[in-house]
Amino acid sequence: MNDDERTPILSALARTREALEASWPQERAPIYSQGWVDRRRLLVVDLALEFSQQVLEGAAVDARRMAERIEAVLHVAHDVAPGYGLDRAAACVLEGLSGEWSEEPGH
Repeated sequence: MNDDERTPILSALARTREALEASWPQERAPIYSQGWVDRRRLLVVDLALEFSQQVLEGAAVDARRMAERIEAVLHVAHDVAPGYGLDRAAACVLEGLSGEWSEEPGH
């Protein structure tokens, strides 16, 4: 991907993040209320957009930083969609960073 292709994508991501931040609810909401879920959804989107920007901005992608961002997205996504093992997926990403990953079934 060259700069002529990358620049408009990065601009669109930046504009989308700005719009997202402008729509961020100002009031706090009790945990597990609809307002709380809405805030977590927006956070998942913001984290994913930020991750996309970081991947496209640099010539080389820092694998550790990428894995940490993926873990954060999965962790917050678990709040929005519990029961799908996203918390376990997030833990597996962190295990991979620590070098404790095992290919054995059940781990």
